[in-house]
Amino acid sequence: MPLPAAVVVSVLPLQVPHAPSIPLLFLYALGIRGNPSTLAATLLPLSVAEEFPSAAAMAQAMATQCERDDSGIVAGSRDDDSRARGAAGGWQMLNRYTVYNQGLWKNVLALGLHDSRVMSVVQTVWNVTAESRKILARQGERK
Repeated sequence: MPLPAAVVVSVLPLQVPHAPSIPLLFLYALGIRGNPSTLAATLLPLSVAEEFPSAAAMAQAMATQCERDDSGIVAGSRDDDSRARGAAGGWQMLNRYTVYNQGLWKNVLALGLHDSRVMSVVQTVWNVTAESRKILARQGERK
């Protein structure tokens, strides 16, 4: 069978709240990646995704992970300067997750995604990220 000489590809301009997360969203929303549960492991630290399905445990694990990864603190350090650096570092990492995950959630809402499995994972990830911020804020208030 001969190949066609020309292919017409329609281009549709698309305005979205968060352009950087669109490729990942399309991978799952269009079914190119079939298992939406792997999306959570892409959007959260692995130690957090391992706590699924408990959103509360996931949020606590995320706050702890962000604080630990960005702090540069030796495990077991108890001095006030180390704790202050840990809280500040935790916010830096958590802010990166917040911007991306909130942007992805806004895209889901703006595009009216109908895949309930993908939508549920993204909503859970956003809720976990938001709750992690509250946990880290409460920890900062105590210090």
